Amino acid sequence: MIDEDPLRPLLREWQAPEPADAMDRRIRAAWRVAQAQRRRPRGLGYMLTTAALVAAALLIVLRPLPRVVPPQSGYVTRLGAAGFQPLPDGATRVVPVREVQQ
Repeated sequence: MIDEDPLRPLLREWQAPEPADAMDRRIRAAWRVAQAQRRRPRGLGYMLTTAALVAAALLIVLRPLPRVVPPQSGYVTRLGAAGFQPLPDGATRVVPVREVQQ
């Protein structure tokens, strides 16, 4: 199994030294620096990212609506359903605009 190590009895007797006061001061100073960096305002990159997101949102919200182009042919493709009567056998037919306006 485990061979008896001749250093094992010495390790059992050994006492770790107490940390020096200078080490405590260095740890406290490093902690204060880390806390100060946390509270520091974010850098220029965050501001630029935020500005880009706001600009993109404004472009999406305020974009111009597509222009409705009147039909160039003489035919209307959509009508209101008022007075709708289905054609027999589901047949379709093309109606000139002048007949629709009457």
